[in-house]
Amino acid sequence: MTRYGSLILATDCEGSLDCIKILGGQSLVPLLKRPLYAQRHDKVILLHDNARPHVAKPVKTYLETLKWKVLPHPPYSPDIAPSAFHLFRSMAHGLADRRFHSYEEAQKWIDSWRASKDMCFFRRGIHVLPERWEKVVSSDGQYFK
Repeated sequence: MTRYGSLILATDCEGSLDCIKILGGQSLVPLLKRPLYAQRHDKVILLHDNARPHVAKPVKTYLETLKWKVLPHPPYSPDIAPSAFHLFRSMAHGLADRRFHSYEEAQKWIDSWRASKDMCFFRRGIHVLPERWEKVVSSDGQYFK
């Protein structure tokens, strides 16, 4: 198993935040079967980028079985991705002129950066999502700035 992976930020309607690190090859299905998510599966609105693996037929079919609403992601619109407009923008300030000489050094910095942020930081990013997603819906999947 690779040590690289994805960070998934998920919130419920009350704003409770789950921060889940998914390592390469690990399935998201066990997470989705947890009681909290199973009870609310019909209330999920998913915005993911339009990378080939995310728009592959098996993925689309699986998301249809979950009855999730999937918002179309306009081509090259990084400012609507939660990771890009909130997390990475904030991280970029701390990373200015910073160089890492190993994966471990970079991982240590990321862990330290994340620990320095309180839950309010992550909630603010989550609460701005509806406004940004409204742009996605109103653009009908077309590019916008």
